[in-house]
Amino acid sequence: MPTRVPHLVLVAVAAGALAGCQTIGGAPTQARLPAVLEPYFATCTPGDGAAAAQVFADGSLLGSAQGEWVAKAKDSWEAVIETPLGNTLLTVVRSGATLTTQGPLAQRLPQLAVGEAGFLEIEGVRSGLRADEVPCLLDFKLPAAWRPLLQEVEGKGSKIVAHFADAHRDIDLTAIRDRVGLGEVCAVVSWRRFLVFKSSVSYCLPGGRTKQAVLSGVGDYSLTWVRLDEQ
Repeated sequence: MPTRVPHLVLVAVAAGALAGCQTIGGAPTQARLPAVLEPYFATCTPGDGAAAAQVFADGSLLGSAQGEWVAKAKDSWEAVIETPLGNTLLTVVRSGATLTTQGPLAQRLPQLAVGEAGFLEIEGVRSGLRADEVPCLLDFKLPAAWRPLLQEVEGKGSKIVAHFADAHRDIDLTAIRDRVGLGEVCAVVSWRRFLVFKSSVSYCLPGGRTKQAVLSGVGDYSLTWVRLDEQ
């Protein structure tokens, strides 16, 4: 991807307010989300669902279970992971600025909290994901709130790369086109942690032959899940 910041700053000063650019034949235009990506974006609440999930730490499986989640409002959602016998392994509840975890698996997870501007904090350090975006991830969707953050769209053969950004993070969305539409769609959310050091999480939606969603980069942990009716 070409370097964005210096070029865009000069264009913005010379031409006025430019929210983003899309390179087509070398001419910058207002960035537009490709129509093929539109169905992936949705509001995050209200909603609910059920899935089979697996949690990994450093690549090792911590546990497999079934889970259910429900989101009643933007700042209120709950997720529960249970064994096949119905024993609760983990309950995560978000209520306003409070995020609580309970259950045997909670003791093996990093400390989670809701911090400034609603961003999730992991072990006291702000991440690039907002707490109100979690229901979208569980529902195999991308948050509609990302769409106004679109800065640039680039197409290279069968690959589409869309860049989103705000004051706190960068989001790079990559999609691969095939004969029937899109294969796997992945978003990498990165943010500055300390000075020049950055952290990131990766979220991949099901696509092509892949039916599971994958969230990785949450410390040493990763999570995969698939809808119960697609197992």
